[in-house]
Amino acid sequence: MQAAEYGQTAIAITDNSTVQAFPEAYRTACGNKPIKLIYGMECNLPDMQTMLVVIVKNQIGLENLYKISGAAYLTKKKISELRNGLIVGSGSETGELFRAIAAGKSEKELVEIAGFYDYLEICHTMPRETVLKIIRLGTQLDIPVCAAGNVYYCRDEEIIYHILLGDEPRYIDGECAVGLSLRETDDMLSTFRYLGEEKAYEVVVTNTNRISDMIENLSPPSVFSEQRQIAGREEAEKLVRDYAEKYALDWDNERIVQFAEKIAGGVIEII
Repeated sequence: MQAAEYGQTAIAITDNSTVQAFPEAYRTACGNKPIKLIYGMECNLPDMQTMLVVIVKNQIGLENLYKISGAAYLTKKKISELRNGLIVGSGSETGELFRAIAAGKSEKELVEIAGFYDYLEICHTMPRETVLKIIRLGTQLDIPVCAAGNVYYCRDEEIIYHILLGDEPRYIDGECAVGLSLRETDDMLSTFRYLGEEKAYEVVVTNTNRISDMIENLSPPSVFSEQRQIAGREEAEKLVRDYAEKYALDWDNERIVQFAEKIAGGVIEII
């Protein structure tokens, strides 16, 4: 596992609206280089058109996460009802807090919104002024602020798979591809060095470990059998293959090839 090779002691799995990756992630995390696996999920809240992150703290929280993942219509109220054993984070650019800041909400509104969460999230794709405002709110409310990797793939070159799936507009900015690959701790510290050495260490190392230390080592429920995982994986792989084939062999082929050539030739920089 790449995270273990980087010397990281824990990693959170927070896929969007699904928990299907848990059993396979558990088997990988318990392999040759053990690493603490933190279970979680990005939750979409249709009534707010935003998302938040829930992280499992203990067995009760794991059970509540599965209830949340199976909810037909998820709301902030539902999250509150099932909050026992869970840690709730503010999420990234699609989160309620980020959007409120971007919309110019008042200080009173921002304090009320931030106060709902157990930790506030910042990431390298956020504008610096937004990061600074979130840190100020965290200090004011005594809520830890954590730098999240916002990882979508392990290595920079794997961005091409997301382009095949139609994700290009989110990741391409001018002549730069916004890197959402797994980062080493030193890289994360460098990213947030504009906060000052002490604060950068706090959000990258101290607070993330603080959250990790609150979480018990758990295994996923046995209901997710190997057979069910294999069946689900085959269906998912076929869906991805069919979708990628459509992009690679249809109108999108020339654009994808040109982009891949630009990355290979160093014309587009991965940041």
